[in-house]
Amino acid sequence: MNNNLLFTVYQYLNAKKMLATYQKIIMETICEAIRDVIPGIKARCDYCHSERIVFYTEAMSEEAPEKITVTIVNQKDRDFWLSSVITDVFPALGGSVDDVSICLSQEERDEIMKRLKKLRGSVKGE
Repeated sequence: MNNNLLFTVYQYLNAKKMLATYQKIIMETICEAIRDVIPGIKARCDYCHSERIVFYTEAMSEEAPEKITVTIVNQKDRDFWLSSVITDVFPALGGSVDDVSICLSQEERDEIMKRLKKLRGSVKGE
């Protein structure tokens, strides 16, 4: 550990750049993969809430991003919400992704899960 605070500050800023790069890749990849299932799907980073990735539709983009809020519902009702489907396939993203009221039908959920699983591939040991 380097005791130089300036070095630590630079490391912190570099980590933020890396985080933004990876968030952009995740957002673009998922949106591209499911755009024909959810027309107008978009994503943005929500830096007010722990740097989460928030998915929304074009209809929501007319709102200023800071006015878009996340709807809180019972956990049992979230089985078919986009963010739940994403975290089912990518558990490591739990707490890092959300959506703005994108509730899916069974058919949409199944198709999105299939596509996300294809993107995920497999990790040795899974």
